[in-house]
Amino acid sequence: PIFVFDQDRNGWFTWAEDRWKEIADPSSLRIGNPRFTGTGTRFLEDNGRRAIRELFERSFR
Repeated sequence: PIFVFDQDRNGWFTWAEDRWKEIADPSSLRIGNPRFTGTGTRFLEDNGRRAIRELFERSFR
């Protein structure tokens, strides 16, 4: 699966068949595989930093 955080829309999304679908409960997202790719923008905003920090805190406790 692929998940992205959209800074403009301030939310997490996943690709579902043929469109981006908003994640209803982002607190359920976890990085569950030891091998993952993290890519992003050169223009990280405060909400993007917060989303990444919270994801890593949930995933790597």
